[in-house]
Order: sequence, then structure tokens, then C-alpha cells
Amino acid sequence: MARQRHGGGGAQDPRRPTEHDRALGPRLKALRRAAGLTQEGLANALGVSYQQVQKYEKGTTRMSGGRLQQTASLLGVSLQDLLGEAAAAGFAEGSPSGYEAGAGADATELLRHFAGIKDTADREMLLRLAKLLAKS
Repeated sequence: MARQRHGGGGAQDPRRPTEHDRALGPRLKALRRAAGLTQEGLANALGVSYQQVQKYEKGTTRMSGGRLQQTASLLGVSLQDLLGEAAAAGFAEGSPSGYEAGAGADATELLRHFAGIKDTADREMLLRLAKLLAKS
């Protein structure tokens, strides 16, 4: 039997990607590349198809909380690094992040370089500098 769709202006289907899911895609792609992984390599590690990784990176498919944590661990970053500080706050508050508001390609490039910094002290110093510059 076919599933019926209900019309009307009800709440968004919780299974459909949100702006946060779409913002996560470029960040995931940059972190995957910085880690030296192909889509297929990440897919194998996650136990999904490379097509599924493509969908995550395009933001057309939502990632579960468990899959987000697994991905962050495989990429060697924290969950907050994967989501981004503003995105993590946005998930909690339901508000769009600064990343979604137009940082775009610059933010993706910055993230790629940041992910390549292996020294924790250097990463912390750069993060403090970025926060300081963002206030001015």
C-alpha cells in the first residue's frame, strides 16, 4: 500500500535535511580531505556506501548522532570540530550559524588548513586569535 502524504503547512518532516545538515556537508568534505581519506575510504570505515558519504557531503541526507560521533572519531576531530562551534550552538538553539550565513568557501578553506595543524597548542592559539579578531 502506498504511503499517503498529508498536505497543509504542518511542521517539517524530521527526516528531511535542515540548514544545519546542509552546512555540515562542506565541513565534512574538508575534514575528510584534510585527513587524507577518499569518500570510499570514509564510507568503508563507517560501514556505508560511498554514495551515502556523497549525500552527507551534499547535505541531502541527515546524519544520526551516532554517525556524527563515529565520523568525528574517524577523522580525528571532536564532535564540536565536525559540527563547528556556531553550528553546535545552532543545533542546541535552533538558530542558523554564522557559517551558514555566508562564510562559505573561505570558511571551508580555513577549516581545511586548521584541520591540518597537528600541534594542539598551535590549534588553540589560532582559535584564540580567530575569536579575538571576530570581536573587533
